[in-house]
Amino acid sequence: MKHAPAIGPVVPQECSDCGKKFNIGGPIWSAPIHDQDWVVSTLTGVKSMKDRYPAYDKITSVLTTVSEVSPSPLHQFLGVFW
Repeated sequence: MKHAPAIGPVVPQECSDCGKKFNIGGPIWSAPIHDQDWVVSTLTGVKSMKDRYPAYDKITSVLTTVSEVSPSPLHQFLGVFW
């Protein structure tokens, strides 16, 4: 099985300036991918009941990482170019 980028009908197959083919990337999410309030609330709840979670370290690690990341990856990506 071979996978290749799709060519969508929204843009022409070739660039009108340079003549090269467009490459399609994605998916790109422009809306938030998580609810920051929920993540922080859940992290706080887990921390307050540490003894109830055998995987406490893993859970808090994941939730902490998510809480420190922008809810929209597109905003981070575009920040590189602006």
